[in-house]
Amino acid sequence: MSVRVTAYKRGGWEVDIRILLPDGQRLRDKHRAPCSSESGAKRWGEARERSLLVHGKQKEEVEAPKAVLTLDEFTPIFVEQYIEANRLKPSTASTYKSRIKLHLSPALGSVPLNKIDKGQEQKLKASMKDLEAKTANDVLGVLSKLLNVAVELGELATVPVKLKKLKVTETPYAFYDFDQYQQVVEAAEKSDVRYYAVILLGGDAGLRRAEIASLEWSDLDFKRSKIVVQRSLWQGHVTTPKGGRPRTVFMTKRLAAALLALRHLRGERVFYQAGEAGEMKPITESTVNEWMVPVMRRAGLKLSRRVHILRHTFCSHLAMRGAPAPVIMELVRRYHRRTVLGDVLARTPCPPDARRCCTGVTVASLRGALGLEFPGLAHTMVRTVNP
Repeated sequence: MSVRVTAYKRGGWEVDIRILLPDGQRLRDKHRAPCSSESGAKRWGEARERSLLVHGKQKEEVEAPKAVLTLDEFTPIFVEQYIEANRLKPSTASTYKSRIKLHLSPALGSVPLNKIDKGQEQKLKASMKDLEAKTANDVLGVLSKLLNVAVELGELATVPVKLKKLKVTETPYAFYDFDQYQQVVEAAEKSDVRYYAVILLGGDAGLRRAEIASLEWSDLDFKRSKIVVQRSLWQGHVTTPKGGRPRTVFMTKRLAAALLALRHLRGERVFYQAGEAGEMKPITESTVNEWMVPVMRRAGLKLSRRVHILRHTFCSHLAMRGAPAPVIMELVRRYHRRTVLGDVLARTPCPPDARRCCTGVTVASLRGALGLEFPGLAHTMVRTVNP
């Protein structure tokens, strides 16, 4: 029997124990000693030697591998411990759930999470061959989030696959030119004061349909010609605007006049419509789309329910009048030039000021370039561009 202590080059001590057991079996045991000194390692080795003589070398217990959940089994955990626990917006939560139900579960529902590899990724992409590339990428984004949450919750050791999104073909955003937009405005003014106000909120102020539907009188400051956009409506749920932060936009004179003509005492919302029993109730975001149809028919343009084209028009007209991109990005509260302007700067005739570096912008130059009806917006733009 022997206990040999050897120093490691990088510090520490190795204990090498050799024993001849009573049955004639030779036993060798090597360990790193949990001691910092040679004498301590020697004592630890001798104690272990006595234990081995009495009990022998026990077989190490191997922990049974944990069964990995399938995607369908993990989905309720994902919903409870990520979507609900983090209080995602109702619209975001609905998107996650529908993407899982309609696309991920049919293709990968029975697959264990750790078995989702490149082959399974390609299988999923093949099942979405009829979808637009952007929609398919959204589904891949949900799968990526689900796998990352599985790692955070300890269901997976690592993410099993690095998903590769599809290439998206960029197309220019649709918008109305100056003449077309004027046609729409005139048609709305002749149709209904509510339609007129909705068109101007989209085209003169850049609001989304959900922001228009949830607009309240307390959000309007007629004295300063401002609108505080701080709400969004989705299927009856009032939440924050897209991006999670409120923003302030300015009213043109005609928009302020249209909103003043709508003043009523029905409630805190700006827009109401008659219900089935004749009672007045707040409009929904789908109502805003429906109000577009008679306006487009009267304007003699292609029928469309897309209110969002008015927001594109707002951005495009500012760009074509020479507004710097950071100004437009601040007014519509989006942070990517591509998202805000699309191909406007590349495909529409606009002055060089829209492409130039945004330093040195003055109130006078902006007021002249944009034809502003009020000085407050010009000052705000200058503060945005030249902080």
